[in-house]
Amino acid sequence: MTEAEVSAPDDVLLHDLKLYDHNRLVRAAALMFHPDPEQYVTGAYIKIAYFAPAGAYGQNKVDDIIYSDDIHGPLMMQVDKAIDLIYTKYLKALISYDGLQRIETFLWPKEGFREVLLNSVNHKAYETGIPIQIRVYDDKITIWNDGQWPDKIDVARVYERHPSIPHNPKMADVFYRSGEIESWGSGFDKIKMECDQALAPYPVINANPKGGVELVCNACDLYLKLLKHGRYYDTYPEEGSEEPMTSTNTLSAEAMKSVDRMMDILSRRLSEKEKTRLLPMVEYLKVHDKIDAQTTKEVTGKSKATATRYLQRLVELDVLRKKGDSNTTIYYRK
Repeated sequence: MTEAEVSAPDDVLLHDLKLYDHNRLVRAAALMFHPDPEQYVTGAYIKIAYFAPAGAYGQNKVDDIIYSDDIHGPLMMQVDKAIDLIYTKYLKALISYDGLQRIETFLWPKEGFREVLLNSVNHKAYETGIPIQIRVYDDKITIWNDGQWPDKIDVARVYERHPSIPHNPKMADVFYRSGEIESWGSGFDKIKMECDQALAPYPVINANPKGGVELVCNACDLYLKLLKHGRYYDTYPEEGSEEPMTSTNTLSAEAMKSVDRMMDILSRRLSEKEKTRLLPMVEYLKVHDKIDAQTTKEVTGKSKATATRYLQRLVELDVLRKKGDSNTTIYYRK
């Protein structure tokens, strides 16, 4: 809609959005725009809960809820509020580095899950009075709504071209006019694109013929590897390999904290040229807590004088501390 169209008086705008029926507001108007749509439609909100793995908090069972939230308010705002909460409170971005470039990896792509949630909100059967339910685990997110999968769309072929058959057409039209969704059945195309970019698996769809649709969003491969092996483990053995792991996933928690500090300082304060020059030293210091001039000379291929200058630069950045005299100086990672 244009700026002129949305700047019209509220009653004109609601008429243009076809939310009046014989001069009475329809249910979709209350759901989309009323500050408290639950006054008119029971269960018009989103429930979110984090479920910890078995044994994480004492003797808890797999389905133990550790914390939860409910998202209320007009549906036009619920989706963004839920996504912001999930990706700030419920999910953690695991950190890895491409050289000194910091990379944050979420369990599942944010924009893809936003599209999943928009689909759930638009296709939910609001007459049942049951809220949308999102379960967050360490390795997956599931979302369930008490809707009905359209008979005309084959679940197994959902990523192929198919018609748009919203359960709530008036609501879907408002979301379309606001630019939130398309109206050509292309939602799963966008989900597929986001998953392909993040190398994440496509959602698993469980459509109960008696009602209720669940989508399971399993974690991407990189996230699972970082979760299992540690943030700086760059080369993962192939499945079934007997190769031992020798990277920083074997470090103590204190050492990992030291490496975190080092990487944060260097990624922020070094120029691109310095990052390239010092990278061999940084890779060495990810695994070892100390280094000297001779070792620096060997890993960088530079002269001893240049190696000493590189070490001094890391001292200036408060990454290393010197110990010993000029002949036996050792540099320790802080």
